[in-house]
Amino acid sequence: MRTFSLVVALLSASLTSQVRDTTLTVSVSDSAGRAIPYAQVTLASGASRVADDTGRAVFKSARADSIRVLVRRIGFQALSGWLHDSGGGRYAAILTPLPQNLARVDIFDRNTALARRGFYDRMERVRRGATSAWFMTPEEIELRNPGRVSHLVGGQQYIKLQWYSGRPVLTGRSGSCQIMVLLDGVRLTGMLEEAYTPDGQREIARLGGGERGYSQFMAQRMSIDDVVNIMSVQAVEVYANAASAPVELQRAAGSSPCGIIAIWTGGRP
Repeated sequence: MRTFSLVVALLSASLTSQVRDTTLTVSVSDSAGRAIPYAQVTLASGASRVADDTGRAVFKSARADSIRVLVRRIGFQALSGWLHDSGGGRYAAILTPLPQNLARVDIFDRNTALARRGFYDRMERVRRGATSAWFMTPEEIELRNPGRVSHLVGGQQYIKLQWYSGRPVLTGRSGSCQIMVLLDGVRLTGMLEEAYTPDGQREIARLGGGERGYSQFMAQRMSIDDVVNIMSVQAVEVYANAASAPVELQRAAGSSPCGIIAIWTGGRP
């Protein structure tokens, strides 16, 4: 019996060690040791995480003496290279501030503002759950450097980008339902996308229907590029359908059979 108990204990310890050894943590800070929250951390395997408000990004990945990473945060020089295990699967990434006019406190104020809006919390909730969603962080927007908002979201898997008289119209993947657009948590109205709603269809009919009614309706509406300047966009999140979106966004979007795109502004350096 004692031998059996010893074997069980050894197996349990081995399994615990294996689970522990498949988790690693990258801690992001500046040279003064101050944590840098919400940095984008990407491993060589392609796995990517946004660090939490303490600057830590946790991965389910095999540990090694050294790991190769790419760490990005607006206001800091990107770090691309190897990090060494400092013990227990912990790796320290130290970022250097960029020489610029934007004060460090302003950078962190922006981080805090986006966090207060629940952006990073929803990103983590989606990562842990089964909700279909897509997030674009400030670092990714800066890297892509799009010319317009439609360039940023066009081609994204949950959105179909159509064009009418040279203006972008955002619909769901079926191409026949409205994407609800939220700007800083407020639903936008008077948009081209309303042509795909029951109210929009009734208004088109009232205007005479057909191409004439449709043209008049669209002439009175705005596109996402008319409303939002890409330089003011700080982050974006997209949900494949409203029913799967977090309740706080559902309340703002109202009833919609299609998806939601939430755009958060605040500017970027």
